[in-house]
Amino acid sequence: MRQCGECTLCCKLTPVVELRKPGPSFLKLANQKCPFQKFHKGCTVYDDINRRPRACFIWRCRWLMSDEGTEDLPRPDRAGYVIDEAPDMVTIDQDGKKIHIPAIQIWVGKQPKPNGYPVPASLKRYMERMGGKGFAIICRFDEREAMVSAIYNGKWSHQAMEANITHAPADIAAVWREKGLA
Repeated sequence: MRQCGECTLCCKLTPVVELRKPGPSFLKLANQKCPFQKFHKGCTVYDDINRRPRACFIWRCRWLMSDEGTEDLPRPDRAGYVIDEAPDMVTIDQDGKKIHIPAIQIWVGKQPKPNGYPVPASLKRYMERMGGKGFAIICRFDEREAMVSAIYNGKWSHQAMEANITHAPADIAAVWREKGLA
């Protein structure tokens, strides 16, 4: 089984929002270094159940699950992106009908360029495999900016969007169950 090693990219790319009661809330935006992250040491509160954010307890990197089609992907810190294990969904309007598609989120450390995000070949192969299984791909650049890609009529369709809408876990789970993925 794969291990993180010196990779702590998830600690930088993914946002963490936690309302703590009692005590102060914790907020770390996407693409910002976590205050608990130390160079070559990792998380300084990883083993402290009272200080480690709950979101970090449930975070899972899909690269660690080499049986999920990620066997040819480089370690996230070498690739510049992390693939979120948590399920998500996108909703598209197709001929006036709302269609829900299971989605995989990829948190990208590079900001989009005018001609688009240069997708590494190994990530492109992963996206093709997952798209062929009916998944949409959400490349998240921060809390709001994202690129949604899905296969539509046999071809990839890409749309930049503001991703400020979150879905309820129960809604996501229902879509994944409906598609036979959960």
